[in-house]
Order: sequence, then C-alpha cells, then structure tokens
Amino acid sequence: MSPPLSERIASNIRAEGDMRLDAYMRAVLLDEREGFYAAGNPIGRDFTTAPETSQMFGELLGLWCAESWRRMGCPAPFLLVELGPGRGTLLRDALRAIGQAMPECAAAVTLHLVEASALMRRIQEETLHGIALSPHSLHWHDALGSVPSGAMLLLANEFFDALPSRQFCYGRDAGWQERRIGLDAEESGLVFRLAPCPEMAARLEAVSPQPEEGEIVELCAEAEGIAEEIAARLQAHSGAALLVDYGASQAPRGETLSALRNGAFAHPLQAPGAADVSHWVDFRALAQAAQGGGAEVFGPIPQGRFLRRLGIAERAAALKAPAADLLRLVDPQAMGAVFKVMALCSRRPETSPPPGFLEKEKWR
Repeated sequence: MSPPLSERIASNIRAEGDMRLDAYMRAVLLDEREGFYAAGNPIGRDFTTAPETSQMFGELLGLWCAESWRRMGCPAPFLLVELGPGRGTLLRDALRAIGQAMPECAAAVTLHLVEASALMRRIQEETLHGIALSPHSLHWHDALGSVPSGAMLLLANEFFDALPSRQFCYGRDAGWQERRIGLDAEESGLVFRLAPCPEMAARLEAVSPQPEEGEIVELCAEAEGIAEEIAARLQAHSGAALLVDYGASQAPRGETLSALRNGAFAHPLQAPGAADVSHWVDFRALAQAAQGGGAEVFGPIPQGRFLRRLGIAERAAALKAPAADLLRLVDPQAMGAVFKVMALCSRRPETSPPPGFLEKEKWR
C-alpha cells in the first residue's frame, strides 16, 4: 500500500524541490486513492451545486440547448458535451426537458461526458440510467481532446474553477515571483514559498502593467487552452457552449484560491485531498482565449439575470417550487451575482445573440 497523499507530496518536495500550485491542485483533487474528486463523492456532502439545488437549473439549460440546436439548423446527429458532469444531475434534467419540448432534438443527441474520475463515472451512469438514449450514444472521455468532432453543444457548470492554476506575487525589490509549496522548518507541514520566475515576466507585465506591492495574480493556462479548443471546434463544425461558474467579469485582483471542507472554509494546504481546492474563474482570460480560437463570445452576465430571461420565475410557479430554491439560484446575495454565465458561439456572417443574451452583451 502506498503512503498517504500528504506523505507522498512531502516526499516529492524533498526529492524535486518546492512544488508548483497547479501540480499540488492536480494531486489533491485527482489522486486516484485520496483525491477530493477522484476518490470521493463530494457533491451534496461538502458543497451543493446549482443542479443539485433545483431541477429548474438543468431544465432551463436543456431548453437553452434545444433552442440553440434549432438555430444551428437541427443537425442530426449532434454532440451534447458536458465538462465535469458531477453526479449527472444537470444532464438528467436537461435531457428530460429537451425530450418534452423538442423530441426530435433529443433523438439526435449523442452524449459525451468529460470526466476523469472512475467513481464519478459510475455515479453518472446510475443517474442517467433510463434516459431515452440509444445504448451507443453515451460516451465518457478523460479530456475534451478525445471527444469526436462535429456539430456540438457544450455545457460546463463549475468546471473551470477547479482547473489547476498558478499564483504569482509582486515585490518592488524582487519583482514577480511564483508562489510555490514547500515544507516548514520541521518538515511536518506545507507552506507557501516564493521563487523567481523570469520566464513569466512578460505575461505578468501584460496582465498587471503597474502592480502594487504584494499583489497576487492567478493564471490558469489549462482553462485558457480548453476555452480556445472549444472555440476552434465550434468554428470548424458549428454549435455553441455555455460556461457557468463563479468569478469576475474582469481579471480578479488578488488571491482567490480557497478550500472548502465539510461545508466550511479550510486552509488549502491542510489535509491534502480532504478539501475542495478551487479559485475564481477569470472570465476575461476565457473570453480572450475563445476569441483567439475563432468564437463569438457573449457575456459574462450574472446567473440570476440569465435564468430570469430563460423563464425561471414562470417555471418555479408551474412547479410550485420552494421559494428558497429560486432565491438561491437568482438572488444576488446567493448564487445570482457571484456566478456568471458566458456563451461561446460559432462565428457566422450574422451571429445573433444566443438565448438569454442581448446583442450589447457581446464581448468586445
């Protein structure tokens, strides 16, 4: 039996030197034995996502997909892709809504789930059992790169916030340095350290041309790469993508890295693998990457505004849904403001705003 994750991380640091934050995040979230996502079922236990709050969230995103499919010219078949599908709740509710509102759209779906955790794949299969899809239309992938090409609608809810990021800190004397993870004096705990990073100087100066003493910048190259890849696929084959996550419309200033354990905030370096380590999403960086990949970008706009435009109030009334569920999804004091929604669309001669967005909300 291999040593505990904390000991393996410490051993790696002793052998190879201080660890980058993105390598640490990848280990604590995806380690096969102790990773927070790979080895456990945290949704509903450690935190609650919008799809788990109410069926209305997944239903409305399903209707968004159905209308977007119609605007694409009703390609059959087409790919319905979700990045990080959680327990499969969003897709279950979305597919039910699509089947009721536009059966011909549901019949054209081939479902592709991008999920690295074997445990979560089993849970998703159980959740989606009985959905009216042919046996050959449900597929899992470790990464977006193995999803086949073709007309595509893509959903990503609380996916980008967990992608491994790096942190950099500015000092007037030392300039930009990278925050890395090392061992304390007793070699019994993990601590942040600073290390030179001359190879990142040009990128950091572009992000923050006039940094202040102690300023922290977070960069997530993986998120930008995925946004660009999505955009390139949409431009090549037509389609749209909907990205929902918590973050800032502009580049976040300062540290946003956080850890959540049993519903309470924890230190991100304590008990590796026992807490959800995440960061705010930099929607500005995603938008720029997606534009570079050839997509039109709309938003980000607050989740509450987006859901209200799709008719969540009317759906709540029809379902006689608890008022608390509606408020949690749309109220600015809950998920309604801190969560943002961005749409990526294939660029056509006349690209109209996707459902839930206005022309003035196109990213420029």
